[in-house]
Amino acid sequence: MKPFEYAATTEGIIWICICVVLGFAVTALAYLIINRIPAKWLCDFDETPSPELLSGKRISYLPTAPAVSVLVAAALVMCRLQFNRGLDLPFLLMIPTVMCCLMIAISDLKYQIIPDQFTIALAVSGLLVSGCDLLWGYRLFHTAWWSPIAGAAICAGAMILIDLLGNLVYHKEGMGFGDVKLFAAVGLLAGFPASLIILALSILTATVFFVIALIVRGFRPEEKAFGEVKDVSAKDEAVAAEADKPSDKEEAASEKDELGAVREEAPGAETGEASQNKEGSAEDLTEEVPEEEDAYKGYLAFGPYIAAALVVYLAFYDQVLGLLNMYLDLFR
Repeated sequence: MKPFEYAATTEGIIWICICVVLGFAVTALAYLIINRIPAKWLCDFDETPSPELLSGKRISYLPTAPAVSVLVAAALVMCRLQFNRGLDLPFLLMIPTVMCCLMIAISDLKYQIIPDQFTIALAVSGLLVSGCDLLWGYRLFHTAWWSPIAGAAICAGAMILIDLLGNLVYHKEGMGFGDVKLFAAVGLLAGFPASLIILALSILTATVFFVIALIVRGFRPEEKAFGEVKDVSAKDEAVAAEADKPSDKEEAASEKDELGAVREEAPGAETGEASQNKEGSAEDLTEEVPEEEDAYKGYLAFGPYIAAALVVYLAFYDQVLGLLNMYLDLFR
């Protein structure tokens, strides 16, 4: 049955109500898990957890969770409408998939890291969906047993290729290895060639968001964390205040005049304190001023866009395949 025809049935209405409740429950559980997992999960291997991570209050439910809950509920409703009668088991297995995607997006946005435990959970969920699809004969995502393996290999290979290109062209890491593992997990669920569709969706989503962010920010750098955006206006004020201060040369000249005045008042020899001040001022002149850290480091968390692309693919399964077929028909 077509999705919106199913939504008009009694069973469809009941499932829509259930999905709305599930959306809020899944979001609350995801926030709870992120606040309760070990701090080391959200750190690199050689990184010491910050006090904020150790506090267990990493992300508050308000003000972001209600809006996120609505989005998760909408995604679950659309998944249920796409996979309706006779597909109850695949839909139920997609619920932990959506929750894993949400936790991955939050952790990568806020801490710039994708915990391996979340990626493994997504991979297990993807294997369950794939096994159900193949063993029960649904043939939604896979037409052969090798499809999940091919999807994981192609997705991981594409991410590694992007990383190598980044190293060659920009001489820095192009893609984190956490994104490589994440896309391999996505490939296990979507298979081949659907994994390529999700790759294209993630790149398109990241590009659109980045362009919109530049327009909204007015091309001003900002520090962005999940649930908050820190403007650099405070830093600009600090820089302006720093500019109003006298330069190092002016301060040195002022100290020299003061030392000259001391020598005039007490001729013969410099006091120990004056000599110490003079040596200190000479050291200050030779000391290099540390460069200020840029507020915007140019980091683009790609994990949230991969997770969002997978959820969009599941929620708009029929529509995505329809658009793809229309595109391919242009070349036939």
